[in-house]
Amino acid sequence: MVVAFDYDGILSLSKVQKLVKKMIREGMEVWIVTARRDNDFNQNKLKPVLEKLGLTEHRVIYVDEKPKIEYLKLINADLYIDNDSSEFYEINNFTNTIPVLYHE
Repeated sequence: MVVAFDYDGILSLSKVQKLVKKMIREGMEVWIVTARRDNDFNQNKLKPVLEKLGLTEHRVIYVDEKPKIEYLKLINADLYIDNDSSEFYEINNFTNTIPVLYHE
């Protein structure tokens, strides 16, 4: 199973990180698909989380505020978890990805 997470407000949360660690142990393929831009500041921001989860920077897709739908298709995500549902209609109707809205 391929599971993608947004970073801000989702994978930045320690309890979600615990879930991701469990998913990885169970053999799931985990990606980060973030609206952030690929630059040194954002790479440094995500680096501690990647290290904590045992992921490499190759599992991060910086979409630079572009729609995430094409990137989710590219990695063939089964599930996408975000706290912003603005793209869920397109993801739900034009991909095989199941979008999940998460709020604390």
